[in-house]
Amino acid sequence: MLFLGGSATLEALGERCEAGDLSGLVVRRLPPGIRSRYSPGASIAAIPDWEERVAAAAALVEGQDLRLLCGMPSWLLILFERVGRARQLAGRPVRDLRECWPNLRVLIHGGVSFAPYRRVFEEWMGVALDRVEVYPASEGFVAVQTEPSGGLTLMLDYGIFYEFVPVEDLGRDRPRRHTVADVEVGRAYAIALSTPAGLWSYLLGDTVRVTAHHPLRLEITGRTRHYVNAFGENVIVEEVERALVEACRRTDAHVVEFTVAPRYPAPGDARGGHDWLVEFRVPPRAPDEFVRVVDRTLTGLNGDYGTKRRGDVGMHPPRLVTLPAGTFYAWMGNVGRLGDQHKVPRVTNDRTLADRLLALAGIPVPAPLVLLGP
Repeated sequence: MLFLGGSATLEALGERCEAGDLSGLVVRRLPPGIRSRYSPGASIAAIPDWEERVAAAAALVEGQDLRLLCGMPSWLLILFERVGRARQLAGRPVRDLRECWPNLRVLIHGGVSFAPYRRVFEEWMGVALDRVEVYPASEGFVAVQTEPSGGLTLMLDYGIFYEFVPVEDLGRDRPRRHTVADVEVGRAYAIALSTPAGLWSYLLGDTVRVTAHHPLRLEITGRTRHYVNAFGENVIVEEVERALVEACRRTDAHVVEFTVAPRYPAPGDARGGHDWLVEFRVPPRAPDEFVRVVDRTLTGLNGDYGTKRRGDVGMHPPRLVTLPAGTFYAWMGNVGRLGDQHKVPRVTNDRTLADRLLALAGIPVPAPLVLLGP
């Protein structure tokens, strides 16, 4: 079983106190029955440098009989590329990774939505794996998928007291707080935790939607800080992910990573818009159709966005900027975020990340426009 996590090396903070990556701490406490079947093993997991660690893991697992994968989808794809590249250089190219791991059946994943990565995973694997989604956080293990569909089941017996804050109350002096007894199905909330570790009504930073009662199930919809609202459009992570998935489906595109940022008005034009910075594994067969589908899907999902886009009065159409392979990985390396503890923000409300990515890609700011058709 491959568990691609953070470094298992700990940093001493004082007498009898050490700190490290959550996933690295977990592998130091594996039960014996799992420890003997765990890959890449303690020595590789202890390598502090991510590049060295993933290279060593790729060299090892290429020849192992992997049956189960566990990790964040974006970082597992980096491992797949390393394995595929090593096979290519050795003169043993593979059509898909079933040739390396014919008995692989299960993927356990969490941290980010799987939907944008689904098609790339199936391309690498040659088959759809059985998937189990988990909702782990440094503050506590929140939920796990117990049914094929319908959300993640909240774990109520781990000593955590949950409160749910309606997202519209965030930032208020006295936000409403609901317990598991009175949350509403279909409503969007931010989660607050109180734990035996000492957290008290701590906002986890995630937004969720309750999908069922008895047992309580929920789905992660985004982050409390990740949204774009430069023009009153108030677009959230869940909406851009759904728009991306639909655009990929309609144009046969496969995405590696992406982010969305505001494009501010220019002199002589009071309207702004959104820049979609996307790194494709397989580009869309029709980029203009990709943009049109994104625009139509967001209009259908978000009334504020639709109002701003109606007649092009309040906002320009989205602009697609295709980034070269490896751009997001280079950015994460530059800012010290390599490894499975870190994620690419899907949506930002300023240009900091977008302009940094454009600079790394050597694309002038503003980037060339991909215009919508009539």
